[in-house]
Amino acid sequence: MKNVPIIGIGGTIRNIAKISRKKNNYPIDNLHNYQISIDEVFEIYNMTKVKDSGERKKIKGLSKERADIFLGAAGAVVTLFEFLELRDLYVSGCGLREGIIYEYILQNNTPLNSVLDFSINNHMLNYEMDINHAKQVWKLTQSLYNDLKSILNIDDDYNKILKTAALLHDSGIRISYYDHHAHSFYIIANSKINGLSHKEQLMAAYIAALHRKNDFKIDLNKYEKIITERDLEIIQKLAILLRICENLDSGANSNIINIFCSIEYITVTISIESKADSPLEISQCLDCAPAFEKITGKKLIIQ
Repeated sequence: MKNVPIIGIGGTIRNIAKISRKKNNYPIDNLHNYQISIDEVFEIYNMTKVKDSGERKKIKGLSKERADIFLGAAGAVVTLFEFLELRDLYVSGCGLREGIIYEYILQNNTPLNSVLDFSINNHMLNYEMDINHAKQVWKLTQSLYNDLKSILNIDDDYNKILKTAALLHDSGIRISYYDHHAHSFYIIANSKINGLSHKEQLMAAYIAALHRKNDFKIDLNKYEKIITERDLEIIQKLAILLRICENLDSGANSNIINIFCSIEYITVTISIESKADSPLEISQCLDCAPAFEKITGKKLIIQ
């Protein structure tokens, strides 16, 4: 059991997280998947145990209704950490009520194959998205990602980040079509998406926000506790793939069946297999060519 994380639910855990978030000026309000180190849990406990109930009510992040009972409950959490020699605390935004609901829905008790896929599908339904278009864009983006990994210099696997961005890139249309990329950013960044860390969720939100043009500002100062300069590079690289593939299904009719990439010394050629002629899709994709060349150092050819 040593050095494994613990997942916490309930009011005490959430209040520990809220105190931590206020103390660290954390930029995301979503508590689900918020991570706290053992050192910070101990720090919060030691800070609260020297205060009386009235003083604890003034602690930022701590619910006034829990001020009188928080210390004992937090002490139990600290004791558990010490006894099991745990490393990190992850906060779950779900509780017993959600467990009962899932138990009812999944009456055969079969675990979900993918918590992330289940969560994304729920969001697509909730925001009344064009699911066929979203899945087509993801299919093309995944193909492009797999073919171009070698020139993007991406070492880690960003598949689930890119998948989230591709499938939810149009979620903002539920608010307004105009500037829907900006609305999509807010929705993805602030929703409870199971299966993603806050960093992964924020990266997916930025990738989705850049699916139309390259003019959505990435605020590194605001999110410096979560993403790095290197993450920004990855976001730009993955966003250009999504932008190309969004244009390949600009008619939302799945006209493009498959794409195939050929990487040469100074060029990348994307060959298209389509149901019908696709001059509009090709023309719109070529609008991405300058940004693609800037990112990859290679000219984009689409045929």
